[in-house]
Amino acid sequence: MKTKPYSMLTGFCATAMLALVAGMATPLSADGTPESRWLELPSGMSAELIEIIWDEDDRIGRFRFVAPALSDDGTDDEAVSADMHALCREFALPVQRGLRPGWEAIVIALAEAPLPFGEYDPAVLQLFGGFTAEGADCHWDDF
Repeated sequence: MKTKPYSMLTGFCATAMLALVAGMATPLSADGTPESRWLELPSGMSAELIEIIWDEDDRIGRFRFVAPALSDDGTDDEAVSADMHALCREFALPVQRGLRPGWEAIVIALAEAPLPFGEYDPAVLQLFGGFTAEGADCHWDDF
């Protein structure tokens, strides 16, 4: 698999750029930097984008988020599903359409702590959702 990591979100400027591409309003402080890099999810959790990986071979955008409040204890499956759908529809889809027009496959990865791509740690909950972009929405997919 030929991939191109897109993890330029270590600074505030990159976060603001992606938020603007995604059409999301990011409040700015007096010096012009975004006040928060965290996205509020429907469940009330917050998530931060840590990396986008463009899988050129399969034409899939892999959007990796960290949500520290995610846990095996008390995580509501329906709420997390709604969160992942919202991350796809409201963030990943506009970014992918802007940067990779014509690509329809999106994977949302949500983890309670950051891990390098492809690594497994039994102490860190990681959830993955595959989506297909259809119009202005994302639909669950098993690709």
